[in-house]
Amino acid sequence: MTDNYRFENGDWVQGRSRDGELIHGYVETIDSVQEIVKVRVVESDNEKAISKSIWLPIKWAEKLPDVTVTDNSHR
Repeated sequence: MTDNYRFENGDWVQGRSRDGELIHGYVETIDSVQEIVKVRVVESDNEKAISKSIWLPIKWAEKLPDVTVTDNSHR
């Protein structure tokens, strides 16, 4: 198991659904026994998938790096 397979709730991930749709969202639930994660979709090439939760095999999901947002508007 690689580091990309160590998911936690709230992790941002990307992957493909079983129908081949590209999805980007965050982990809501992890089932390590069945090796699946429930992802809340925030972006997808299928607009109907957005705002829905889908189950993905862990091997189909890739954990995205954490991003720190800085606000430079006060300069």
